Amino acid sequence: MLRTLIEKEWKSVLLSPKFGLTFGVVAVLILLSTWIGIREYRAFEAQQAAGQRLLAEELPVLLALLAVVLARVPLDGAHWARLGLLLLASALYVTFFMAFGVAVSALTRKPATSFLVLLVSWVLLVLVIPRASLLAAVHLVPVPTVAELESRKEGFETRAWGDYRRGLEQTWRQRQSKMAGMTEVEQDAYEEGRLWRWLEEDEGARKTVEAEIATHAASLEEDLRNRKVEQERLAFGLSRLSPASAYRLVAMRAAGTGVSLKTRNEDAARLYKTELSSFVDRHSEGGDHIVTRRRGGGHGGRFMGARETLDLSEMPRFQAPRLELAAAASSAPLDLGLLAIETLLCFAVGFVAFLRYDVR
Repeated sequence: MLRTLIEKEWKSVLLSPKFGLTFGVVAVLILLSTWIGIREYRAFEAQQAAGQRLLAEELPVLLALLAVVLARVPLDGAHWARLGLLLLASALYVTFFMAFGVAVSALTRKPATSFLVLLVSWVLLVLVIPRASLLAAVHLVPVPTVAELESRKEGFETRAWGDYRRGLEQTWRQRQSKMAGMTEVEQDAYEEGRLWRWLEEDEGARKTVEAEIATHAASLEEDLRNRKVEQERLAFGLSRLSPASAYRLVAMRAAGTGVSLKTRNEDAARLYKTELSSFVDRHSEGGDHIVTRRRGGGHGGRFMGARETLDLSEMPRFQAPRLELAAAASSAPLDLGLLAIETLLCFAVGFVAFLRYDVR
């Protein structure tokens, strides 16, 4: 009797529509919870992998700093300040792209659209804008080529030496005309009494021509340098629209490998050339002497035709230019400020778009 009652109740429960609906809902909820759990686990694994990659990227920097400290590399406050400037710029650069990605994702409704917008934006910001800025600066501020500069120098030098030779020939004809009515003995006596003065005059004229050529070449190089500086300033100003260019400028200045490195070395080499020329002229007064190096090396030498020994230890040494902290951080506030403003703007846009986002 009891068995019959139980079977009857089971059949009524199993065959009722309410049981089927309840079982179906429970089964769907179980499957849904299982799927959500799997997704959450995969998201956790992705976050953990991202953290490990970030740690792997930061670990070489930390190890490099630790190696520098343990090796007792002589670093002063300027070096650490430049390193801090580089790390600050790197943090702002990474933060900008994170905020930019969040802003674009909040403004778009489909993942495919967000991916396409981010890809095109990255190409424009990293590749197109810096190169377009350089091309625009090249066309707006033309700079003569090295071949054109050398052609101008050679043309002026040819004209200057041509004028010098014609003037020298005219001067000697005038000198010879003054000896037209003299005998051979009188001519020899006349030339002997004035020959040294004539040679000094000719030498002075030659040095004047050399000085004019050197001055003209220096003026051409200075004009070329000013044009290059103007072109670089325009190119960098336009390229700062790209965060990648702003970060690259800060990094190059902090590391001392920017475009100013060539200018600093050229100025140092020009100054050393002047000091070396002054040293040679100061020690070769009284005759045409040549500085030679003794066989076997060593800091010693001898003037050809002079009695005293030349001490080469007094010769000026080339001093490599050193980048000062003020020069390295001269334009850093502008670039860092642009990165910070762009990052805050992207964060604000993403925050507002996220608040207005409709999940439906």
